Amino acid sequence: MNKLPRQLVSLGAVSLFGMASLVAFAQQADQATPGAPTSPQLASESVQFAVADIARRLGVDQSAITALSVEDVTWSDSSLGCPEPGMAYMQVLTPGQLIKLGFEGQVHEYHGGRSGMPRYCERPEPPVSDSPRLDSPILIPEPVVLPPQPPK
Repeated sequence: MNKLPRQLVSLGAVSLFGMASLVAFAQQADQATPGAPTSPQLASESVQFAVADIARRLGVDQSAITALSVEDVTWSDSSLGCPEPGMAYMQVLTPGQLIKLGFEGQVHEYHGGRSGMPRYCERPEPPVSDSPRLDSPILIPEPVVLPPQPPK
C-alpha cells in the first residue's frame, strides 16, 4: 500500500481548510452586499456606539456630537478603510458602513463591516467609489479559438 508523504497530506488539509474558508466568506459576502440597506437596528446601534465613544474620547457630553451621515460602502480591503501600520489585510472588496460624526467643526469617522460595532479611525481612507456590487454578474467573454497554424 502506498503512503503519501506527510507534507503532501498536510498541504491537502491546508488546501481543504482554505477552500472551506473561501466558501464561507463568499456565502457571507453574498448575504451582505454593498448597496443593500443596513438594518435600521444595526445602524442605530452603530451610531449610538460611535457617538458614545467619540464623546468619551473628547471628554464631552453625547448631546454635543452630531451624526452627519451613515452610509453603506465598499471598502478596498479587510482593514475597512482604517489600516494599522505593520498589519496585513485580505485584499478583497469588503462591504461595510461609514459613520461621520461632527463636533465643533471637526469630522470624526467610524468604519465598520456588516456586523459588529464600528471603530474609530484616526487616519481614514475613503471607500471604493463606483465599485461593482458583489452580487453583480461578472461577464466573461467567450474564448477565442484560433485556427491551427501550418508547421514551419
